[in-house]
Amino acid sequence: MNALGVASSEQLGIGIDPALHNRLDTLYCTFRFLGIAVGSLVGTVAWTGGGWSAVAGAGVAAMAAGPIVAVLPARRCSVRPHVVCPEMGCRT
Repeated sequence: MNALGVASSEQLGIGIDPALHNRLDTLYCTFRFLGIAVGSLVGTVAWTGGGWSAVAGAGVAAMAAGPIVAVLPARRCSVRPHVVCPEMGCRT
């Protein structure tokens, strides 16, 4: 499954400017690494706190949170409603 995700993300970059493709690839790898690091930290804390049942519970919670976050509407900027607000103010 992991190879399929990497291959499909690489296919999205075909036909765009190579410099933009490199930037997007860097962002993808950075966020993937951060996700793996956070997952390892959560797993370690869960293991320390409650063993395998806590690790399994953390995994189930993460799986349940994914679809919920995916369907939440994006926050819009009150000043410029066509702009999705990042965490630190409105940007275009």
